[in-house]
Amino acid sequence: MDHVDFAKNAERFLESSRAFNKLVFASADQVMELQLESARRCYVMALDSLKGAAAVKDPQGAKSYLLRRLVAARKLGETLAADGEELVKLGSEYAEGVQEIVGAGLNEPSKRAA
Repeated sequence: MDHVDFAKNAERFLESSRAFNKLVFASADQVMELQLESARRCYVMALDSLKGAAAVKDPQGAKSYLLRRLVAARKLGETLAADGEELVKLGSEYAEGVQEIVGAGLNEPSKRAA
């Protein structure tokens, strides 16, 4: 193998490596955004709960507070389920991206042989 072949092979490797790194960072960014938004929703729910608890003055207020907490918990559960579905989608997209990168790298030697 001469210097030219080595340089071409190194460039192909670096190209695949750059594509993979770009995919990793994009995927990590999406997951972090989803986690931050989920944490923000939980924080808001907890803060609303504390404010609501502090405002309870009588048994009817307590009943109303508990009903609001039930609705908020149900809504949070639905949102977390949707977040889980989004994570599954992101994971599938990541896996497909990795397969494309690996597939392109594996197909490269067969292109040269032809």
